Amino acid sequence: MNAAARIWPFFFLALWTTFSVAAKELADYRIGDLAEADITTFVALDVPDTSANAQPSAGAMAKIPSVFRDFPQVATNQMTVEFSTVMSVVHGKFKAALQKEFSVATLDAPTVASPEFTNFAAAFITANNRYPLNISLAAEWARGGDGAEISRTFLARLLAMLRRPVCADQLPSDFLVGEKFYAVPVARPEDVPALAEVEQHGHLVAASNLTKISRLRMLFRRGFSKEEQPFASTLAGFLRPVCAPDVALTEEYRRQAASATSVMVHFDKGQIIVARGSTVDEKAYAAITQLREKTSAQPKPVLPVASPVVVVKNVPPAKSVPVPAPNYLGWGASVLAGVIAFFVVVKAAQPRRRAPLVTQAAAISGQPILFAEVLEGRMQIQPPASVTDILKTAPPNLAPQFVESLKEAVVIELATQRRDLLFAQQAAAAEIADLARRLENAQAPLLERLRAYEQRIGELESELADQSKQNRELLQLKIDMLRQQIDTERTARPANFN
Repeated sequence: MNAAARIWPFFFLALWTTFSVAAKELADYRIGDLAEADITTFVALDVPDTSANAQPSAGAMAKIPSVFRDFPQVATNQMTVEFSTVMSVVHGKFKAALQKEFSVATLDAPTVASPEFTNFAAAFITANNRYPLNISLAAEWARGGDGAEISRTFLARLLAMLRRPVCADQLPSDFLVGEKFYAVPVARPEDVPALAEVEQHGHLVAASNLTKISRLRMLFRRGFSKEEQPFASTLAGFLRPVCAPDVALTEEYRRQAASATSVMVHFDKGQIIVARGSTVDEKAYAAITQLREKTSAQPKPVLPVASPVVVVKNVPPAKSVPVPAPNYLGWGASVLAGVIAFFVVVKAAQPRRRAPLVTQAAAISGQPILFAEVLEGRMQIQPPASVTDILKTAPPNLAPQFVESLKEAVVIELATQRRDLLFAQQAAAAEIADLARRLENAQAPLLERLRAYEQRIGELESELADQSKQNRELLQLKIDMLRQQIDTERTARPANFN
């Protein structure tokens, strides 16, 4: 066999080694490429699924809060003014009817307790059933009182019902309240808040706390007896919504929240991201990118350098973890394989010169004696203390071959140890990442409960502030009524003296 025939097998072997080692790395994959091998993750991954985020489902949209305009102060102020105005009107009508029926402006206690007055008051209440009037208030007016205390009691019961979020009975047909909604304070019901004010000034309320106005009026009437139901129905008519849905702002807020919310896909440790021959889609490319970042972020192991070389035999390799090698290892191995192939080809092209494999004793006796046999016999007689002693006993023509073999064994053992250290370090990094993920999952329920407690505390503080505000309004209303009574008394005093 000539030199050319010996070159070709080594040449093809070198080419196959080069292309097999320099396979496609993680950084080379793009969306739409075909995977040349199974891509497996060595750590747990959570990657966003952009295909799921593009078209959020109706269930996902329902989890995003809607937006309501909140105007309780305006509603309660309007209800208070309307109630006071109506009470003043019905008071005047009652006094006129009383004057006409009894020819006096005030009645004494026996007359008020008589059936004649009771029938008169009942007839007046039936004829004016649109006004909030009952027998107690009519008797107070007939005795000459203003009935302010009774009126304030009615108004306080109305205001207490409006401490909850109340909306109209009919909501827009295309409006979905969802599980929660933001109540954004506004100065007037027709004002439209900005998108930035939704989370900045609005407070989050559960949809189960939202009450429609018809149900609120029904709950209000439950606090009265059966005989007082007509009067309770008239009072319930003063109740009004304190919030209203904002359809346009809800759509804008949900669209922004859906674009910022990511649907995550989880890959367990050891799970195949892309199978061999499959196409790399957006989800797989995001996982590959994250895996590449985690691989490059791992610290390189530092091997200790020892002066004496100790070769340890029969050491089982550490358990390997299926992890893709970094890019520089693949290309470095490719270059090394090419250099080895080049030297093999050059060596094969040179004329071979057989080295003498017999010792000098073989030349004298004519019988070939292998150096291994001679060395084994000498070591049995007197074991060498070091490698230098072995080289001294070796024939001059075989000593270089022995040195090359020993160096090759040392290099192979060092490479094996380095590979085992790399695998051990990668396995430790994977275990640490998995432990960190488990710790994070264990802390998530605790954080959710803490956020729920903080949210409930904020809602209670807001209710307390609203209650204090309403008490101040009632107190001011009482002061105004007392001042009005004082003015009335001052105006009526000269007429009494006359």
